[in-house]
Amino acid sequence: MMTRLNQRMIHFGSLALTVLVTLAFLAAALPQPVQAASAPCVTYYTYKKGDKTYSVAKTFGLAWWEIGLANNLKYPYIPTVGQRLCIPPQGWAESQPTVTGYMSAISKGSKLTVTASGFTTRYLWMVKVKDSTGKVSGDFKVGRMLIPATTRVKAGFQLPAELRNSSLLTVCLKNQTTDEKICKNIVHAP
Repeated sequence: MMTRLNQRMIHFGSLALTVLVTLAFLAAALPQPVQAASAPCVTYYTYKKGDKTYSVAKTFGLAWWEIGLANNLKYPYIPTVGQRLCIPPQGWAESQPTVTGYMSAISKGSKLTVTASGFTTRYLWMVKVKDSTGKVSGDFKVGRMLIPATTRVKAGFQLPAELRNSSLLTVCLKNQTTDEKICKNIVHAP
């Protein structure tokens, strides 16, 4: 015969199992980070003492961050002397998804709160907001966020007066180094 304690233990165990299975399904539904594809190399360049990533890139008609992306360089994006650099075709990097982080935002009244996490590299991001309904034109720069690698950052901003009566907003983070952009549409509670 089951005691009341045994019944409670079975009930607690089944409840815990249900919660774990639900969490597993939710975790599987989360977006996964996107990694850049391998760059097709049109030529190679051996990095020499005194070289600057910027000047090497300029020689080939590229931006310095395109050299960094094609060669998986990490912050501060300086190759080692003697490193053989892949030189990608012009325009290749623009088509590569390199953002590996996540962003969420909440807006109520005059306040906008942005949370960012999961980034693999430390960057400075511009925070921009616009009206998603088209009633108010233009992007509004509301501030900047320095997002360290592997750290969750939460920042508050003042919403421009022009957007405070908007029902739908688009909030974007624009990378100040690479021009990458992450945007989310959110419901604004005036």
